[in-house]
Amino acid sequence: MSIRFGAFFGQSPEFWHGLQVECDFRALRGKVEELTKDIPRAESLIA
Repeated sequence: MSIRFGAFFGQSPEFWHGLQVECDFRALRGKVEELTKDIPRAESLIA
C-alpha cells in the first residue's frame, strides 16, 4: 500500500511505510503487558 500511496501523492514509499509503522506502534503501545504476559524472559530459559 505504501508504494501506491507514494506514487499517488508523489512521495517515497518509505515515508508511507514509516507512517504506518509509527501508527501501529502507538496503537499497540498501551497493550504491552497484555501482548507480552505469556512470553518467557530469556534469562529464565538459561538457568
